[in-house]
Amino acid sequence: MRSVLIVFSIFLLFPQAAIPCGPNGFGASGERSQVKNPVKSKALVKEFPEEKGKVVAVEFTPDGKSIGILSEADTVTIRNATDGKLVKSIKTCGKIEYSHRALAFSKKSKLMAVGAGGYICIYETDTWKLKNKILTVKSVVSLEFSNDDKYLLSATEQWSVSLFHTDTWKVFKKIPVMFAATSAHFSEDNKFILIPEWHSTIIIYDFPSLKRVKIIKTGAVNYKARFSPDGKYLATAGGDDGYSFVYDTKTWKLVYKLAGHKKWLKDVVFSDDSKQVITVGYDATIRVWSVKTGKEINKMTGHTWGINTLAKYKKIIATGASDKKVITWKLEGLINPSASTP
Repeated sequence: MRSVLIVFSIFLLFPQAAIPCGPNGFGASGERSQVKNPVKSKALVKEFPEEKGKVVAVEFTPDGKSIGILSEADTVTIRNATDGKLVKSIKTCGKIEYSHRALAFSKKSKLMAVGAGGYICIYETDTWKLKNKILTVKSVVSLEFSNDDKYLLSATEQWSVSLFHTDTWKVFKKIPVMFAATSAHFSEDNKFILIPEWHSTIIIYDFPSLKRVKIIKTGAVNYKARFSPDGKYLATAGGDDGYSFVYDTKTWKLVYKLAGHKKWLKDVVFSDDSKQVITVGYDATIRVWSVKTGKEINKMTGHTWGINTLAKYKKIIATGASDKKVITWKLEGLINPSASTP
């Protein structure tokens, strides 16, 4: 009872401190910035048919032939990655809310994991039938399979990050967090786990020992964080100031502060050669940055509302937004401005 009174008192005195506000689903969203006439470039490959709800997550299947699209219509739509034709529409086993952006495909075991409210829905991608339904209590905000498919990494709103063993679908290990985790990611070589947190920190753990390696204080809200494929850099997305931070993983020192987005950054990836960083945000733009110089290489528009999610398969990028659309892009066109000019 005493703890409840303390929390209530904090809420009355400092309501914004008690409940984080922003596009993680806890408060105001910056998605209301509308681009009425986006300039579409040669880099745009395909604009997919409109979904029934805002697109909150996109992910390529391991072979790159299809794209999974999670929307607020409580639906996962599977579409052909080339022409956008419908392959399958699946009703999720729980309700999708704005902050729930959890969609992942296993590398080899032909599984799809979807975060739906307080559940993780596991589907077989051969039949698209529900295989398992895992109760997590808190709403799922992030899911990712390990490279060997033995583990499923899950972050839930607000304080829990867990590793599930995919043989039993039971929690193998709970990973300590300091504040509200906004997502959780494996490094590409699966040697590390990154946990971006709401309160200006990123925690890095060794995997599989789960020994804490580093805590980075970014000074901003962190929504996503990714290691470069060569392991030399770490890039973040988050914050209402529109900045992305790039760190050197040898020294953990800040290398660049990428400034250009006008609102919240929602997602970030590196190019396969680790030479570029691609970011998306609520200003409805895709921006490409040089890792070598920290300068913006290109800026693209195509969506009419804020971009919530980003996925990459080899030389193709997919973006999903609050305009209910998914667009695919040629990575070369994004990197090379001259090749993307209409």
